[in-house]
Amino acid sequence: MAKNRSNKISLITGLDDEHYQTDSSNMANANANIFTQQLKLKEEAKLAIVLGAKMARMQVEFERQAFNKKRSSFYDLMGINANLDKPLNIDILEEMNIGQLQAIINDLYCLIETNNDELVNLLIERDSLSMEQDSILVDIEDLQKRVEERAMNQSKQSSLNEPTQYVYIVKRPQQNISKKSILQNLLQKAMII
Repeated sequence: MAKNRSNKISLITGLDDEHYQTDSSNMANANANIFTQQLKLKEEAKLAIVLGAKMARMQVEFERQAFNKKRSSFYDLMGINANLDKPLNIDILEEMNIGQLQAIINDLYCLIETNNDELVNLLIERDSLSMEQDSILVDIEDLQKRVEERAMNQSKQSSLNEPTQYVYIVKRPQQNISKKSILQNLLQKAMII
């Protein structure tokens, strides 16, 4: 009778040794996975920060070269050698007619407008990326705090060597109970709590 009673208690409270061992090994594996993921994310973030600056410089240089090609094609149409090393000087401008000068002025106005639009878009993108970076850093800090808390809880639990208690809910076969009696039962349980 006493042996049967101890089996019932272990089933009700869930203090089965096999269950405890598998649960603790699962938690240890989960903690190890969390730590490895944290280290992996840190390394990826460091790499992204280092490569991000280099990639941005490369992108700016690429766009600058594309812009120079576009600008030189306009001046080629005008019959002007437009090396950026040699800016337009007064001698070249004096030889031009009004139409050519007006075309250059219009091109410069378009260039200014294009650059202003691009600057606004880049500033908006920079702000967006900065906000995204801030949110990612906050998420990383939150995850790091959770990992540390979980490690503390795990160390406390392992130092106490207390088995985890489980609560099992056994579903009874469906009975014909009216909705009113279900509501009354729930209210009674709520009042007890």
